[in-house]
Amino acid sequence: MSTSSLIQYLESTDAAGASLGLTPSNRRVEETFIANGTITAGQWVALDFTVANTDGDKSLKVVAADGNASAGAGITSTASVVVGVALVDAVAGGKVEVVVRGFAEASVTEAGAGINVGDALQISNTAGSAAITTGALVPVCGFLVDALAAAAGTAIRTVYVKANWS
Repeated sequence: MSTSSLIQYLESTDAAGASLGLTPSNRRVEETFIANGTITAGQWVALDFTVANTDGDKSLKVVAADGNASAGAGITSTASVVVGVALVDAVAGGKVEVVVRGFAEASVTEAGAGINVGDALQISNTAGSAAITTGALVPVCGFLVDALAAAAGTAIRTVYVKANWS
């Protein structure tokens, strides 16, 4: 079910001045999918084109996005069909809420040099994680909001998910 953007809450704090966090005021859009494998909150997910095209399963089922994993049907990897970031853990057959546009806490991997705020991200060869773009013909999936220091490896960082699916 789609999140409506017709009515938008534009406050970032409550009446007492306490922050409302990442979800209000950022026009974040969430969608519900069915996990076609184990998914952990914060992982980037992609459509699973390996499933039979019955009852719209190709647009309903998601797996952890992985630059190394074949997506079937002539698609070289799930990196090319990324839809967003999982908000909750899920097992195969379970529902998983996914941020398809807006701010989220996501898995990001750096390759030794660190990643700066605003750098574009693409799906990496680490399942469910994104890395700085390399110029490869893989779509940009989002942008880093919190810097990731050199030699940090893989960490959860705030990202802006670029709308690749709608």
